[in-house]
Amino acid sequence: MKIYKYYSILVLLLMSLSINAANDKTTIYNAFITGNMAEWKTTMTDIESRKLTSAANKLELINYYYGYIGYSLGVKNKKEAATYVDKMETILDELTKSNPKLADVYAYKAALVGFKIGLSPYKAPFIGKSSGENAKKALAIDPNNIQGNIEQANVLYYSPSAFGGDKTKAKEYYKKAVSLFEDNPASLPQNWLYLSLLTKIAQIQEDEKNFKGAKQTYDKILSIEPNYSFVKNELLPALKKKM
Repeated sequence: MKIYKYYSILVLLLMSLSINAANDKTTIYNAFITGNMAEWKTTMTDIESRKLTSAANKLELINYYYGYIGYSLGVKNKKEAATYVDKMETILDELTKSNPKLADVYAYKAALVGFKIGLSPYKAPFIGKSSGENAKKALAIDPNNIQGNIEQANVLYYSPSAFGGDKTKAKEYYKKAVSLFEDNPASLPQNWLYLSLLTKIAQIQEDEKNFKGAKQTYDKILSIEPNYSFVKNELLPALKKKM
């Protein structure tokens, strides 16, 4: 009877964790498509209050840090970004020790270096190389790791050509990441990173004056998520004025 009792408690605990994770994903996704970053931050704070023991749960929180830091840097809020860079680094240090063969860990470490450069551009010549090294390590562990492909693309796209940057190769990695997402349809519902990646590709097309291609990508995004405010109300209308 005691074994059954403890088993029942464990089942209920696991069910609770699963429900929490699903609710978190939905909340983050809705925050992303509506641009409600206050809600995004609230969700991260709620997750931080729980005892995260599994690598999967820690990586989920890092995924949300990743999006929030990118947003904070985009709106020039370096103080907020720095706070979450420190939090992201703490968990990544833990995971590097406990799960050294997880490709996602090194992919996010590559991103972390990029964020540090975003905070302090003067550091680029000193730490920039480690971003590419971590991205390559992620892909050496798993060539089909989505985050690894995204970060390898970011390294190639944003690095000067003198330091190995190559926008053409970068676009290949971005496209591969999209294909990896789409080869796994079960991963696509309420996936903020997938929409963000498509948005990035559309913005690159727009920068390259490929307005037709950019519009096709924006239309694809809105066919997936008609309520994605940033594309619907800002990016697509601005593009149409250029066409």
